[in-house]
Amino acid sequence: MKKLLHLSIAAILASSVTLSLPVYADKKAAEPAKAEESANTGGDFKGFSVTHTVGGKAQPASEVDGDPLVLLGKLKADLAEQVKKGKPLEMTTEIKPVFSDKKTAKDLKDLPPLTVKTTVGADGKGVSDISMPAYQKKDKDASLDWQGLTGTLSYPEDFSTISQSFEIAGLTFDSKDFKATLDKTTFSADLDETLYPTKLSLNLPSLVGGDDKSQFALSKIIVDFTGNKGASGLELGKGDISISDISVDNKAEESQVKLSDLSIKLDASEEKDLASYAMHFALGKLLITEQELDVSFVSDLEFRKLDVAALLEVQKAAAEMRKQQMEGKMDESMMGMAMMGTLMQALPKLIAKSPEIALTKLNVKTSEGELDGGFTISLDGSKPLKMDDPAALIAALSGKADFTIDKALIEQIMWMQMAEGMGDQEMTEEQEKQMQTMIDQQIESVVKEGFLAPAGEQFKLNATLKAGKLMVNGKEMPLPM
Repeated sequence: MKKLLHLSIAAILASSVTLSLPVYADKKAAEPAKAEESANTGGDFKGFSVTHTVGGKAQPASEVDGDPLVLLGKLKADLAEQVKKGKPLEMTTEIKPVFSDKKTAKDLKDLPPLTVKTTVGADGKGVSDISMPAYQKKDKDASLDWQGLTGTLSYPEDFSTISQSFEIAGLTFDSKDFKATLDKTTFSADLDETLYPTKLSLNLPSLVGGDDKSQFALSKIIVDFTGNKGASGLELGKGDISISDISVDNKAEESQVKLSDLSIKLDASEEKDLASYAMHFALGKLLITEQELDVSFVSDLEFRKLDVAALLEVQKAAAEMRKQQMEGKMDESMMGMAMMGTLMQALPKLIAKSPEIALTKLNVKTSEGELDGGFTISLDGSKPLKMDDPAALIAALSGKADFTIDKALIEQIMWMQMAEGMGDQEMTEEQEKQMQTMIDQQIESVVKEGFLAPAGEQFKLNATLKAGKLMVNGKEMPLPM
């Protein structure tokens, strides 16, 4: 029964997520993928059954692979075909999961379908109302409570723009081995003619779950993104991701990890033929009880001077791969390998304008002290470069770094590393003295080697790399180290 309930959850979420993904804005109707040519999702879940009813007449049911993008391609192709026959149009579509195992199919025959009611006006504009009703299943071992889904898609005849909004009312799963609860979650997006989001938002108030040994909880997950395109057509934008709290409680190891006020801000911009990407990361508090670690963290990272023309080539290749995936011609594993090949092919152009990586701000605070600093590294694109030639790579690199760290924080880090090697063994007073002596000796050794420069109760590191020469605190260091 527990296996059936797990399959129920998988089928429900697969159906729900499918229509929240963007429909690829290709002018040609996507050809339905043959089952033997498409990668299956594995297990008992085989794919989807799609049945359209047009003008009160049910069309023959068809079956598509379990890849959501393949299903989307099928839905778009079928709608386009019906629109060609005439407008206005009313069409109702029922989407049901298909299972390869006959017993599983029988046991889960009462799973509710995902229903799509589409209306296309005489002007070609379409609206699809989407729903999946509540569903409950329970026996002595486990229970499932799916509270339903509703959503809306709106688009013009050529699918050049799409607006969508969805609401999952909630989900609760409870068994002896695992429990999970998802609160009401909303998602919305506006997509342009190439399906790049001009607006995207997600609000997930709470997700909790776990088993007898460990539990997790996430609260107030909010995503907001506003996209635009540069003069070149390069996809840009600004985004915010925030999570109020994350906790993982491992009862078996008597440890707990808590994160609070996690914030990530993204900003992609373009100036003439160069693009820049910036990421701000902040963590209000990280608490690891097992190691008695209490940390807050702030950083600003930038990727600068990336060649726009090369990025456009990667963007175009990625769009073509999504199209092929939607047509059932490429699965996710093939897409990953193809994308890696595209990036390697574009690499010489990407580095032609001497790109930079800059950590403009890094601040780590703990109860024992702080680490503060930053660095900049640039790659001279005018110099010949071979990734398997370390000397050529070092000669093409230049950069600088400045860091300040409190002595007490260095000691805390070393204590943690050494204590980890001791396992659960409790140290005697004599062992603690010996360990402190070892730490003092290691710090003294690093200072003598020139990697750290004493400054009161702090240490400083100032480094520069230029013309193949690395200077650390005024002392040349051999390369490679």
